[in-house]
Amino acid sequence: MKMRHALTAAATAVAAVAVIAPTAPAAFATGAVAGASQGTPVSPGVHPDAAGRSCAFESERLRVAVQRLPRRLTAGGAWTSFSMTLTNTTDKALEKVQPFLAVASAENVEGPLLELETEYYDAKAGRWTTFRETTPDELFGSLAIGPRTTVTLKLRTRVVKNAEPGAGYALAAADYRNGDGSCGSAKETWHDFTMLPAGKTSTQSPDPAPAAQAAPAATLPTCRDLDTAYGQYHPNIFVGRVFGIPKSIPLGTRWTTYTATLTNASSKELKSFRLGAVLESYIYNEGEHDLSPYGDLQYWDTSQRAWKTLRRAGGNSGGSVPAAKTLKPRESVHVQLRFRVGKDLPRGQAYDASTGITGTFTDRYRGMNCTSDGLAIGYFHPRR
Repeated sequence: MKMRHALTAAATAVAAVAVIAPTAPAAFATGAVAGASQGTPVSPGVHPDAAGRSCAFESERLRVAVQRLPRRLTAGGAWTSFSMTLTNTTDKALEKVQPFLAVASAENVEGPLLELETEYYDAKAGRWTTFRETTPDELFGSLAIGPRTTVTLKLRTRVVKNAEPGAGYALAAADYRNGDGSCGSAKETWHDFTMLPAGKTSTQSPDPAPAAQAAPAATLPTCRDLDTAYGQYHPNIFVGRVFGIPKSIPLGTRWTTYTATLTNASSKELKSFRLGAVLESYIYNEGEHDLSPYGDLQYWDTSQRAWKTLRRAGGNSGGSVPAAKTLKPRESVHVQLRFRVGKDLPRGQAYDASTGITGTFTDRYRGMNCTSDGLAIGYFHPRR
């Protein structure tokens, strides 16, 4: 059991850096948990799903682009209109496409997404909808895109008046899944911009961030343990996203398959990178049960073409997933997972449950090496 996570772009991922969030090769990190299957690293490309079909991550089948977003935005300025396009380049329809967009500050701020206000125009409802405190499926819904067809999403953004001047970015992506089991994602598209202070027309580009240190992560304190009383550590490293987790799932033997992605949105090269997966629920009151021991969580091993179970020594679902030990700037890692929750789940309480992936790396803060992390998590409720 863990407390409910916020997806930041430093992680989700709104679930955007707040995750409104993925591609690196991988190898098991040191200190793998008991019961974790030591298979081959997660990699970009093709990932078969539960039905034996393939997920084509970062393929050319689906393309995304950001249009008309300026390179400079001024704090406290008016709304700036722009758009995101999704293009199906194939001769077959893509039945369920989930757009993903994060518009965020790249500076050392507590809430990267809160430095800008971004909205999507819902043509059906006839109104603008904010990105804040919402997920991509709630914001955009899922789209069907016909063969050789482009869909355009109408958007607008503005920098809040008291935003920290400096660098910002828009990260656009999309995932898809069809009824026949085929699935995949588009290559991520990045659009960089500068956030100017109110009344300014130019600013100096920030110095590039140093690479994260390569000390053994397992022996280090967390960077938040080293933080000041003012909470000044805001790494803003990851954008995370998940696709395919429904709002509720039935108890029993049926698997729910989904994909999860973590993207290094920073200019740092992340060293001693480790990847894990979780299935858990939040405990509100003493005596409540964690869902984790009553569930099963598996990841797809790409070389052995087999599902591998993740189970911790204490019986909880979860553990280490093979991943590269280094994650380069704007590189992503994709994982295909599946989970289920048994009918023996104790009654008498509501379960606020989640599943997804976590990424950990070694950072440098206040003159010391320490570990930092990010998440790509989706939430659900079990039903009988």
